[in-house]
Order: sequence, then C-alpha cells, then structure tokens
Amino acid sequence: MPDLGGLTAATVLPMTKRAEPDLDALKAYIRWMKGHRGLVGFAVNVDTGEGSHLTQKERDDVLGVYSKHSAPVKIVAGVTARYTAEAKAMAESAESGGADALLIFPPPAFSGTPLPPEIVADYHKAIAGSVSIPLLAFQLYSQLGGVDYSPEVLRALTSLRQVCGIKDASSDYGRFLSLLKTCRQSRPGFQVLTGNDTFILESLVAGADGALVGFGTIAVQQQIDMIRHVKREEYKSAQEVWKSMLPLVDAVFAPPARDYRARLKEALVQLGIIPLATVRPPLMDLSQDAKSRISHALKEAGLLP
Repeated sequence: MPDLGGLTAATVLPMTKRAEPDLDALKAYIRWMKGHRGLVGFAVNVDTGEGSHLTQKERDDVLGVYSKHSAPVKIVAGVTARYTAEAKAMAESAESGGADALLIFPPPAFSGTPLPPEIVADYHKAIAGSVSIPLLAFQLYSQLGGVDYSPEVLRALTSLRQVCGIKDASSDYGRFLSLLKTCRQSRPGFQVLTGNDTFILESLVAGADGALVGFGTIAVQQQIDMIRHVKREEYKSAQEVWKSMLPLVDAVFAPPARDYRARLKEALVQLGIIPLATVRPPLMDLSQDAKSRISHALKEAGLLP
C-alpha cells in the first residue's frame, strides 16, 4: 500500500463548454497541483472528478494523463461500478492505466439495512482477485449515494489482505471515531483516511493517518502544512491554519452537497487554475450569487486579494 499519510487531493476534472474532458487544461492543473511540496496522492475519477459521470474511455483517457504527468505523486483511482463484473473490469483498466491503488465506491446493491458483511466482503474480494494493486474501502454518506458500514462489515473488510485501508466520508464525527476504533482494533497498520472535508483537522487529531478530500484541490499548501503540524503535535499552529480555511470550507460544502463539485471548479477558475467551471449535466452550473459567495470566501481565506 502506498503511504497516504498526508494529503491526497480528490481532483476535479476540467471540462469544455460542451461538458467534455479538457485534457490540455487537465495537464496544466496537474502541474499546478504538483507545485505544492508534500502532496502525497491524486484521487482520480472519484466523486469530485465526476468519475461516475464519465464513459470508460473518458476514464481511461483521464487516468492516462495522470499516469504520464503525476509522478512522484501516487494515483488512487476510483472504482464507481454498479455490479461486480463491471467493478472488476474497471479495476483492471485502472491498474493497466497506471493506478497505484483503488478506491472502491459502494455499489447501489449495498443500500438498505441490514447490510450483511458477506455482500461487502465478497464484492471487495472479487475486485482484489482481478488486480494486484491494493484497495481502499470507502464509507460514504447517503447524500452522495453511499452507505454506513457496521462494525461487523468493517471487521470483514479489515480481514481481507488486499484491502489495506479505508476512506471515511460519513460526515458524522461520532461515526468516524467508531470506524477508527474498530479498524485500529481489528488490524494494526490499516490506513484510515478522512474524507470529511468539514472536520479534517478534528479527524487528524483523533488519529486519521491522512486526508483524502475534495477540499484538497484548493488551499492545498495550507492543508499540507496543517497535517505536518498535527504530526508534530503542534496543535495550536494546526488550529490557526484550519481556522483560516473555515470560511471557504463552509462555502464549498454548504447544502446541497451535490453542488460542491461546481463550487470547487468555480474557486479554481477564480484562482486562474482552470479555464471553465463547467460540470456535466444533470449537475448544474452555479448561479451568479453562488459564484459571488465563493469569491467572498476565497478572499476571507486569503487566497484572493
């Protein structure tokens, strides 16, 4: 498993006016991201990058750009499949395309309770059997199509050798703490990454190994520095950094959750990093009022003059 004990940015995908991947803009975006010293990973074709809205060819093309231009930053590719055979094919394509690890999104069949551990374990086991690279499980909150994993499910996942870690994006601090405790007790060395953009600092202080977050695509150096402060137990300095970013966190991740992708793109447009904030329908572009709120938050965070 690559060491993801730092910041892994869940990346956006620049698009043209016709909502098609803009690969030239993507190359420039990757160069800008790599300019931040200490970034450990790119999460590619995941929810932030509209991965589930892309064709397989588009996913392959996007991953191909990262494979050529991301080194030495590691690549975690998303597997956002609907059923097991599709997940295996998607995983194989990602491995051959240069991914260092896979982030396994919960498929629709995981919805509903109770969720038998066998369903989750068998799904991850099948994917693991089709590739040689490690897997990250993913607890994702329901507003973005995810599901909460019970302690029994988590123990089943930690028992699988090739599942080497998990991202928690439950959006619930108590649930995150429960997951962290269960995983630590079940398997020492199992990497726990926070995907909770609204309480990144609190997750790290509680014991998360690193952060795999969409917010990692803006205020990048600030988050890298914050993680370093936590690892050095410089909690006051970490808190000061986090406090400076909170206005932007609140603006990007305000309800409805689905709009966070467009808000991140708009922030990057205003910073001059990507040319357009286009998202693929049925996602919608932002209103002028929403763009103004992003501009105000960037200024509050000290990222815009």
